[in-house]
Amino acid sequence: MPPVSAAKDFIDRQHKTDTPFFVWFNSTRINVFTHLKKESLGKTGKGIHADGMVDHDGMAANC
Repeated sequence: MPPVSAAKDFIDRQHKTDTPFFVWFNSTRINVFTHLKKESLGKTGKGIHADGMVDHDGMAANC
């Protein structure tokens, strides 16, 4: 199960039991070697790091 899906599943299960919980989802997308899909390269015009951040924000927003 992908990490985001696993975190969402855990949150859903804990919410249903009305149990207090803590989730730390540490996405290392920008902190390791960045490999972007072709459609993300050049998106910001400010380099691969900025393009990667925009790509990551898009993925996080769709969770």
